Amino acid sequence: MAYLVFNRPVRGILACGLIVAGIAMVSSGPALADPQLPSTASQAEQQLAELGHQAEIVNEQVLGAQADFDTKHAQQADSEAKLAAAGASLRDAQGQQEQFRGTVDALTSANYQGARLNRLSALMFSKSPQELLDQMSGLDVLATDTTERVNSYAVASAHAAQAASDANSATTAAKAASDAAAALQIDLKKKRSELTTQTSAVRAKYNSLTNAERISYAGTTVPAGFVSPVPMGTSSGASAGGPASTSTLTLAAGSSAGAGALQAAMTKLGLPYVWGATGPNSFDCSGLTQWAYHQVGISIPRVADAQASSGQAVSRDQLQPGDLVFFYSPISHVGLYAGNGNILHASTEGQPVKISSMGNMPYAGARRY
Repeated sequence: MAYLVFNRPVRGILACGLIVAGIAMVSSGPALADPQLPSTASQAEQQLAELGHQAEIVNEQVLGAQADFDTKHAQQADSEAKLAAAGASLRDAQGQQEQFRGTVDALTSANYQGARLNRLSALMFSKSPQELLDQMSGLDVLATDTTERVNSYAVASAHAAQAASDANSATTAAKAASDAAAALQIDLKKKRSELTTQTSAVRAKYNSLTNAERISYAGTTVPAGFVSPVPMGTSSGASAGGPASTSTLTLAAGSSAGAGALQAAMTKLGLPYVWGATGPNSFDCSGLTQWAYHQVGISIPRVADAQASSGQAVSRDQLQPGDLVFFYSPISHVGLYAGNGNILHASTEGQPVKISSMGNMPYAGARRY
């Protein structure tokens, strides 16, 4: 397997990024700063990092609310379809029930009026042996037909009762699903509004930085001395060559899916962070990891917190290239393990998709897909 060494400074590529998130707003609690910001960062840069993280938290909330709404909306549509089917079944069962009701009612009426419908009556009132035989034969046919009709009526009645119960349950489920979707839609609109407020604050703070502060804050796309654990192509953020096609990049036989995902993500170094973006030319953190795994044929959830609940748990000392690494509590950021204590991630506002040390953020766990 090939290994490449990088030692490149940032070349004025000031792509937008973030540190994506999962809980409160500025108004609902204290700022959530990265506990290991560079000691050389100015106060303005620290404030930007804090605002960026809070905006990413809300971004993850918006993504989670959207996913919940989509699920509830699908459940609503499914419940409404079941309600329609239950209504059709009820009408069909009631039709079958009515089909046999006439026979049952007629038999009941005849019996009430003293009709001769049994063998004793035939024996007592027959005028000749032949008439007796004819009446006995007719009674056998009538008995068989009557039994079938009565049984059919009983079955149809049972089906109608079950269909009525199913229709009632479907009505209740459809209303519950509709109410849940409506409530989530209100919550989603609120969170989107909050995200707009947060991102506006981040961009205003970023615009207030001096050019030197912006360069300092962006940092390097690849740290000095970084050794790639997977073969590399030209990254999309590089000035020469343009985006590399992931189909042209190959791994050694037997390499893991994670290594393939990491290799795909390597082609996106230097691209901008955009809230809610899933590629191919901009990303948020969970959008990048989802995109990378999609390139190797693996579907993973959209939101960082959900990604942390899937796959296989991996201990920190057993990390392999491409494993997903999660940060903060609640989980609000994710990147792909890039070896030697580094991750590749869509980082934060004013920073490009980059490789940086895991030690810059509070570790929360890892998963392997």
